[in-house]
Amino acid sequence: MCGRFSLFFFNEVLPDILIKNNYRFCVAGDISLVNSKPLTLAVDKLMTDTAPFNKGKFYVCINYDPIEELNSAIMSSESMDMETVLKNLYVKEPIDICLRTGFENRISAFLPLQNSYAELYFIKKYFPDIQISDLEEVINDFQNKHRRFGK
Repeated sequence: MCGRFSLFFFNEVLPDILIKNNYRFCVAGDISLVNSKPLTLAVDKLMTDTAPFNKGKFYVCINYDPIEELNSAIMSSESMDMETVLKNLYVKEPIDICLRTGFENRISAFLPLQNSYAELYFIKKYFPDIQISDLEEVINDFQNKHRRFGK
């Protein structure tokens, strides 16, 4: 994920979409394992630039491992009650949209606790092939949904 496309995506594509729609950019996973200074700088800049936005959060998972997330949350917790552990997850609140790229129509173990009421979108393209129009289509569709949250 450290190629030219990734830099273009994080420097050009995402800022345009997120700023236009007032969404905050967040990362779930361990970005310290990314071996690309330009990419980590682009991700950090995007998080800083969109920090004041409050319409929603747009997470990108980088080096995400659900077992590591849960292990980290447990190890960081002062007590073992569920509420405390949930507060220490990478993604602390339920997510609204889960966008899966590639050619699989499953979420596997991807954000298992946070995906309970997420709207699931599957794009039959690999990450480098995603266009701005793909993301705009997902956002527009989501904004027109009537969400019931299990009711």
